[in-house]
Amino acid sequence: MSQGLESFPRRDPSWAEIGEKARSVLELFSDRRTFEEAPLDAVRLLGLAALRPGRFEDLPLWQPQLGSDSLMDRILRDLYMVRGLVWAGVARWQQKAKWDVSHEARRGALERLRKFGRALVPDTRGRRKEIGPPPEILLLAYRQLQFRLALARRLLDDGRGKRRVPYPRIQQVAEECGLNEDWIREWLFFSDRWERKPRTLTIEEMARELLHRISGMEPGSIETSISRGRRDDGGGTGES
Repeated sequence: MSQGLESFPRRDPSWAEIGEKARSVLELFSDRRTFEEAPLDAVRLLGLAALRPGRFEDLPLWQPQLGSDSLMDRILRDLYMVRGLVWAGVARWQQKAKWDVSHEARRGALERLRKFGRALVPDTRGRRKEIGPPPEILLLAYRQLQFRLALARRLLDDGRGKRRVPYPRIQQVAEECGLNEDWIREWLFFSDRWERKPRTLTIEEMARELLHRISGMEPGSIETSISRGRRDDGGGTGES
């Protein structure tokens, strides 16, 4: 909980998911029927992970251990193999596009190179006029804010009945909850004295207000987007 929520979260694939996709890509490279198109499938399935090491992968602790059969080492070895095969495939297309004696083969290689470039461009169809993140990301941020605000309130409601809270305690709670100190101050305390005040906003209302500040979206647009995210998520409310 040490990282503050002042921007939108995104769901990165798990290592297990990456490993499964990497194995699928290696199977495509090993099949003569799918070998030629495999670099394109690798980018579609793995994204940039098919082209370069991710964060931490260059650190010594992340290097596959010789002779190790652990899940993580198998995944890392598979990724290294995928990347080598992808770039070898791209180099082969370039050579064919320039030097192959067959006009059809040169044209096919050029088309694969173009597809490879297009595969790196995100699909934004239907979102060009929208402001803010996709509904599922907005919903995730909304639920995270609700959870963090509820946790901050619980940590500060220590049952001692004191109206004044020491400032170091506010700093500690803000760090533990991943919230901006000013947000906690505004929601739970007077702005000029660290004393408790009656809350005028519920957790849900404060979460939506913070989403408005983070995204710049209008409140009505936020509500509509959250509703769309719930429908896509299977109807969960996400309210606490």
